[in-house]
Amino acid sequence: FPVTIRFQIQDTDKAVIFLRRLTEQLFLKGVNITQEGIILKEAYESGLDIARLKRDLSNRAQELFEADLSLAEQLSISSLPTFIFTDRYDRSILLTGFQTFDSFHRALSQLIPELNPVNGKQCPEEIIEKFFSLTTKEFAFMLDLDEASAMEELNSMEMKGLIRREMMINQEFSWRKIPN
Repeated sequence: FPVTIRFQIQDTDKAVIFLRRLTEQLFLKGVNITQEGIILKEAYESGLDIARLKRDLSNRAQELFEADLSLAEQLSISSLPTFIFTDRYDRSILLTGFQTFDSFHRALSQLIPELNPVNGKQCPEEIIEKFFSLTTKEFAFMLDLDEASAMEELNSMEMKGLIRREMMINQEFSWRKIPN
């Protein structure tokens, strides 16, 4: 998606938020995200420089996008997401599809034996603060909870006024942080 590469040139963190917002529009609300108005609105809401986007029709973003496509073809990547980890000796590990935290840790440990075990768990409030909007499944994954336990935690946070639920097009819920 060339437009996201243009935003990565601007600010990687904001590009991640922008891509998340576009993904929500498409999968949660069924919006056609190829419309320029939608793209510009979500870019603005993500804190990106819209004037720069309009000016940034240089070949750099298109070149980066084409390089990504070429690399994907060279590596025979045919599914998303695909994660490639490479160490300083050019050894690589490729993970495709949904992965657990432990899968990532095992892959990295193979490439970096001195890697210390880490606790991938975070506080529920920190997760909502960082990812202003999540599905129940995403929240459960990040906290290593089953969906029923995640739902209990999310309901509790909703009762405290920290988040609100929104119905998605597939009749499931998305949880959104309530601004302070």
